[in-house]
Amino acid sequence: MVGWFVVWTSGEAELEVGNLDSGVVDCVHYDLADPEELSVRLDGSPAG
Repeated sequence: MVGWFVVWTSGEAELEVGNLDSGVVDCVHYDLADPEELSVRLDGSPAG
């Protein structure tokens, strides 16, 4: 697995996770309301 996670000061975030074996890439956009939501997203699955 490879990926990246970007968070802007506006609270928007992008997560891309790729599986090197299958070639499948999942892309997810988040609108984070507070810092606690960031922790939830980092601890959870890419689908949120």
